[in-house]
Amino acid sequence: MKDLPINDPKVDEALAEAGLLNNDTNDTPKSKQEIKEVTALELINKKVESIPMLYDPIFPKTGLVALVGPSDSGKSAMLRQMGLSTVSGISFLGFNNYVDEGKASCIYVSTEDDEDAMSFLLRKQNSRWGIMDEMMKNFRLIFEWNDSLIGTLDTALTNKPAALVVIDCFSDLYTGRLNEANQVRTFLNEYKQLADNHKCLVLFLHHTGKGKEKLEPSKHNIIGSQAFEAKMRCVIEIREDPLDPDIRHFCITKGNYLPKQYKRESYRLKFDDKFSFEQTGDRTPFELISTEKTSVEEVKLKAYELHVNDGKSIKEIATKFGRSKSTIHAYIQSVRDERTPND
Repeated sequence: MKDLPINDPKVDEALAEAGLLNNDTNDTPKSKQEIKEVTALELINKKVESIPMLYDPIFPKTGLVALVGPSDSGKSAMLRQMGLSTVSGISFLGFNNYVDEGKASCIYVSTEDDEDAMSFLLRKQNSRWGIMDEMMKNFRLIFEWNDSLIGTLDTALTNKPAALVVIDCFSDLYTGRLNEANQVRTFLNEYKQLADNHKCLVLFLHHTGKGKEKLEPSKHNIIGSQAFEAKMRCVIEIREDPLDPDIRHFCITKGNYLPKQYKRESYRLKFDDKFSFEQTGDRTPFELISTEKTSVEEVKLKAYELHVNDGKSIKEIATKFGRSKSTIHAYIQSVRDERTPND
């Protein structure tokens, strides 16, 4: 048999038709490779006037965000409530719902609660909200997967789009070292790609460090590498009020597109026996949430001084400290009684 001519176009054509020519090559000139780029002019001409929001003005429609906090602060309950809001169209903690039509669905990945626990918890919460059965079918839960959670989520989102994917929780899925920035970034990049591909929001539950609730709310309270926080477009820290166990503080510690006034004071939430949250309408400066700096006696004295010495009204003081007017009035009266000599 004669040797085949080298670089003979006719031979190459014949082999290609027979399916015997391997066209896979890494030698394609860069000038001929497909390059995905967009010009600044094209972006400007899109005329985007504001960042599209899922829950205005806190959570964007696309990207990665995180809810963090200590144990027993109600993190999972809050995320279940957000899922219920997403499938039903109701507001979330008073923030307007802008879920796109056809995407009113949530995928909740639970690594801690099993089906029985989740059944109990969802029944309890929905006794508060009364969401219809047809809507509840769009609250989809994943408790296990075969090989790749990313692959499972990609398939689930392809089969049925969803506005929100909740990962409860990050530390159960990420098996690398929390302080290894490169590993954390590599892990999160897959979820960022998932969010971009399916135009959805991926929300991670994560934890704050031991004892961090004694400090002011901050994105630096998160366990592990700074790379986790850096990848998030928004970070919420939730914690129990140091003076009232029925109150939770919803603290925006990072918001790429939010003005500073949103990131200086917490939103005070009432946490009820149905594992549900509701805004009280009050806000509290971050520095007053720190148990290291705040005690009941300190608040009483400050309230008294502001009222008696500075002439501040009960309403003004209540707003400053994030307490009800009746509570502030009781505080001031308590100090006044202590300083008034007994007859």
